[in-house]
Amino acid sequence: MAKRKKANYKIDGMNYEAQHWCFKNNYRIYPVVVKDGFNIHIDVGHKHYEIGQLLKEADLYQEIWNLYQTIYNKNKDAKSN
Repeated sequence: MAKRKKANYKIDGMNYEAQHWCFKNNYRIYPVVVKDGFNIHIDVGHKHYEIGQLLKEADLYQEIWNLYQTIYNKNKDAKSN
């Protein structure tokens, strides 16, 4: 059986501080497979949000990192660390 080729995607701007802040403040961002690609879901505590934009696998992980950064920039001063 042939081995499956692992996909390598270039992701710009991986801010681990923003990701850590989001995890610490109960933000969970994850992909969900739909018929024609992927959607991104965001959970904040018991609230659930779905990003309606349909994404390809190549763009998915970059968009998740962009969301971590956006959420961090909007809320880092409003909530305590």
